[in-house]
Amino acid sequence: MDDAATTVSTALEQARGRFRAGDPDGAVRACARALAADPGCAEGWAIFALVCMMGQRFRIAIRGFVRATRAAPGDAESWGNMAIALLHEGSVDGAIEANLRAVEAAVGAGGPTVEHCTTSLLALLDDRAQLIPGVERRLLDLAGRAALAGGALSGSAMEALGRLLRRSGRPDDAARLALDHLIGRGLGYRASFDGPPVDAAGQPVPLYTYPCIAYLAQLDWRDSVVFEYGGGHSTLFWAARARHVYTVEHDAAWHAHLARRIPANVTLRHAGGAAYANAIAELPQAPDVVVVDGVDRRLCAEAAKGRVAPHGLAILDNGEWHPETAATLRGADLIQIDFAGLKPGEMFVSTTSLFLGRAFRPKPAGAQMPAVPTGGRVVLSQWDRLP
Repeated sequence: MDDAATTVSTALEQARGRFRAGDPDGAVRACARALAADPGCAEGWAIFALVCMMGQRFRIAIRGFVRATRAAPGDAESWGNMAIALLHEGSVDGAIEANLRAVEAAVGAGGPTVEHCTTSLLALLDDRAQLIPGVERRLLDLAGRAALAGGALSGSAMEALGRLLRRSGRPDDAARLALDHLIGRGLGYRASFDGPPVDAAGQPVPLYTYPCIAYLAQLDWRDSVVFEYGGGHSTLFWAARARHVYTVEHDAAWHAHLARRIPANVTLRHAGGAAYANAIAELPQAPDVVVVDGVDRRLCAEAAKGRVAPHGLAILDNGEWHPETAATLRGADLIQIDFAGLKPGEMFVSTTSLFLGRAFRPKPAGAQMPAVPTGGRVVLSQWDRLP
């Protein structure tokens, strides 16, 4: 490292330290040393501009951020901060442009600032009576590049983008973007076309309908014992949540495949015929969850009838194809609740049904129930409080 580079590195380290310590004058002096050695030092200009903005010297801050982004056009944070400074100076159009550049930079880098920058931009656009020429097209181009539609935005940001598109006379674009963002990417639906069923993070999910998966995923199953007729990604889903999973599988090849992937809290058995349906009788205790999602579903429901724990539930996938099986479970004094919707990687709507024991009491895994769903808005309603 040459002398100039050493000077810049040392000065920037001092500038960061002085800035974090709340010493703006020291930070500015350190930035000046860095910029004297390298006038094109993007971080030096960015820290200098931040110090000016904190001191409410917004015009000087804007000039600093201009120099920072000129040296590093992909610095989304500096573009976003420039937008804030421009807004303080009353330049709404300038703030919108800077925010748009921040989104473009964040999309290119794939960084965590996409959400913040885009939400800020959409809030500014939402307040305008008319769009700035060219902004709509650039925003839609970003959406097409799998950033705005790539699972990075909250429900609030998507709602604002939808309003923008509808206001521009493009309701079809709004609908397509929502479907792609919320379902195609946010739920892992698109990824599940190319492989086994997974969520947006690539974690295994069962081939149940998405509404049913969302309901089950929000509950605490840590003390529960699960019994499955038919194994697969549902086995991995339950294994990550439950105390123990017992799975019986009729297909020898699929059983061998699963056996190589299951964790220690799964007991996997291969059986066929009557032994398959009667495997539930070999459990040392009544399971909290019984999943009927394999072969011979009517026979399995008959075998499971009366063996579900009173506080537990049974799951029947594709109940619309097995109405007599559903009737069998209802006849065991279980309360049926149907969840119709898409499944991972499938092109048609199905139904996954839960059959709740009379003593079933859901225990939320998180801070609230219902949990905020994928792509949902976080809202604290005033109507949720007593007067």
